[in-house]
Amino acid sequence: MASQRTAPTLRHVLCQQKPTIRCKSKLNRNSRNAFWPELDVVTIWRDFNLANLNESYGHILDADDPQHPLDLPQVEILQGVETKVDRDIGHLIGWNDALMQQTLPVAKTRLGICQESNLTYRYSTPDKSFIARLPNARSASQVAHVIGLDNPLEPVLVVGLERLSSKWTSMKLLAKLPEPIGEITLPVRQLGHLCQISGTRYGYIQTEEELVACCFSDSDAGNERNLTVAIMPIPWTKHGLNMLTTELALWWLCMIAMSPNHSRRIQKEQDMVKINEWECLRHDAGTIVMRHQYSNFEKSMNGATPSIAFTNLGPTSPGVVVNQDLVFTPQGPTSPGVVINQDHSADSVEPKDPNNLHSPAALENWDCLSNSADPNAWYNMDNWVNFSIPNSPNMLSMNRVSDSDSNHNTKHQ
Repeated sequence: MASQRTAPTLRHVLCQQKPTIRCKSKLNRNSRNAFWPELDVVTIWRDFNLANLNESYGHILDADDPQHPLDLPQVEILQGVETKVDRDIGHLIGWNDALMQQTLPVAKTRLGICQESNLTYRYSTPDKSFIARLPNARSASQVAHVIGLDNPLEPVLVVGLERLSSKWTSMKLLAKLPEPIGEITLPVRQLGHLCQISGTRYGYIQTEEELVACCFSDSDAGNERNLTVAIMPIPWTKHGLNMLTTELALWWLCMIAMSPNHSRRIQKEQDMVKINEWECLRHDAGTIVMRHQYSNFEKSMNGATPSIAFTNLGPTSPGVVVNQDLVFTPQGPTSPGVVINQDHSADSVEPKDPNNLHSPAALENWDCLSNSADPNAWYNMDNWVNFSIPNSPNMLSMNRVSDSDSNHNTKHQ
């Protein structure tokens, strides 16, 4: 008989049901500052979803670890909380902070990352007994929440901002995509400014109704101070082990910010590695595995889903970067692997033997680039590309066989 679970996992701790928080305010004006960066483009951070979180960090969230016992949070402390001014959101920020203090060190230890530094936490309390400030800002910039490391060179992981839902909601912002202007952009512009001066691209806005995860990147529009941002709203009411909760979202932001493989500073969008990208590796024993670019979690190629295809992977081939929604192919021993977005479509070339697509003769130089979980897509001749033909396309858009909106994915992490 399987032994019963005796202690909660990280996922249990981060997925509890919370009381509803009532906004009693009629305030509707946001702070403004002409120095805050403008937002050239706002997009939905579609990669920031539960499936990608589970793929990359599920092994940490669901692990039983007797050496690091966890306690379920006492949600009763939020019972009866009401908000009238922005600083009252500090009750929710304090909740976030307490859960991060319990869960982040455990995950950090399990992954063996940032071992030379300790985690730091600061948040502004509702009674103003403590005001959080960015540790590396030239001016005394106040923030609602800052999670970081005691590393004087890069001390900030994630920045949090508080806002009454009477003043701002993501729904109003989303209604104006992709180029919102005016009052509705002010909290995001303020958060972008805080992220710029603190050296991180990850931040969040907390209201009574939601946590809005944000990833900023430098704009391509010409003004070096302007930003683009990808956002993903997570409702406060989300709970349960099969949901992306507000606590899980904040935990995930901190984990990708701590990744030793990539800088967390704001960069051009094309220079940022997506949060669902994988690297294909061949171990000394000949085993081929996929390694996640942020968590370093490895999984066997045998466990790859039908949406992933690998081609021409030989002993002399260079490393291949794999995005769960895309296909990346090495180009031989003398040229690096290429990164090809699914938005780039190409005409396919038909196999010589269309009546027997899976015969060795037909498939010797052919690969199916299907992005569909439907097995019938693998028998569609339009899904096959010959990589041995010079100037043959390296990527085939699979929008013809998949109704998913993955081709709208941004390059944000």
